[in-house]
Amino acid sequence: MKKCVKCGTEQSDERIFCIDCNTRLGDSLSPEIEKFINEQNTKIIDRLYSYGNDLRASYLDKVVGVASIAGILISLVFCMVKQSNKEYEAFMVFFFAACIFNLSALFALVPQLLWSMEKRRLSNWAEGTEELSPSSLYKTMRKLGIWICFIVGVICVAVTIRSTAKEPEPTPSPYEYSMVYEYYSSETVYEKN
Repeated sequence: MKKCVKCGTEQSDERIFCIDCNTRLGDSLSPEIEKFINEQNTKIIDRLYSYGNDLRASYLDKVVGVASIAGILISLVFCMVKQSNKEYEAFMVFFFAACIFNLSALFALVPQLLWSMEKRRLSNWAEGTEELSPSSLYKTMRKLGIWICFIVGVICVAVTIRSTAKEPEPTPSPYEYSMVYEYYSSETVYEKN
């Protein structure tokens, strides 16, 4: 194998001139260098092949997955707080949100594991499931599942936090203080008692 010094294109040993830039080629590469180049090319081809895999977690999937894990942790903390305060309805909503965030994280971060589990399930009814690849419906439903579960989890947490938040007691104005004082200091209050 020869490699062009100008453009870097790999050539067969029989060539004298580069097939791309027509530069005169030198001597053949040593077997060690040729082996190294072949290994690098194999790695690049494998990476490009796996890049086209639709069950690969994309960057956005990873972001949603990490956000879902954060949602799980937040929900579990609120679960413990609400259970200690004996607010069982809020506890159940936060527990539900933690479960929904868990589904979102699974769909987003480990799609190949879920597909292998699906193939295992299908192997109970049919043969030859090892060669199956996910359909476009499966891929679409996976993406939809990620977003639906994440959005439902966020809504559950936000609504429950908002509804269970205790609003501070409003402080009376000086005018209201004077009205209360006048009421209790008047003689009509004492006459009724």
